Amino acid sequence: MDSSSDADSQHVKHRLLVCISTNTDLAKRLIQHGRELATKLQADWIVLHVQRPAYHRYSKDIKDQMSQLLNLAESYGAKTDTIFGASVADEILDYAQKHGITTVILGRPRKAWILNTVVRRVLQYSGEIDVHTVGQTAPPFHKRKREPTAFSPLHYVYALALVALVSIVCFPLTSILDPANIILLYL
Repeated sequence: MDSSSDADSQHVKHRLLVCISTNTDLAKRLIQHGRELATKLQADWIVLHVQRPAYHRYSKDIKDQMSQLLNLAESYGAKTDTIFGASVADEILDYAQKHGITTVILGRPRKAWILNTVVRRVLQYSGEIDVHTVGQTAPPFHKRKREPTAFSPLHYVYALALVALVSIVCFPLTSILDPANIILLYL
């Protein structure tokens, strides 16, 4: 075997594609993750924003934030690109194939049902391209808890009214239903 071909096959030049959206916090995390991974792999990296047809209706603030995010990525050494397309996933996959991308980095939405769209489609059709997903930061646990409600005598009034309503409805049913079924109505 030729030793130079072994060395070439072991040294694959990585090209990363970081895909951002108008979600500023997640986009910053994606850019930071892309920067760290590109540094570790000594890879070229591109930050891509796919503008959908509705982009022209976005507020000036959102468009300015996107511009700032792309400038941030450039300051970290990334190339940036913006393309237009109706299907974000298809545009990402086409772009990755045309530019020899080896790894795509996407944001993972908090809501699992959204995963059925862009991320799932890219994962499904990525072929030999590696796909990394980066999650959004969750608010700290103490901020997610509901604050305890203050004591209110009205809560007792509501509970008594509900028990009275169930009693009125169940009274005519006592001859038809077993007592165990009536108890379930109270529960």
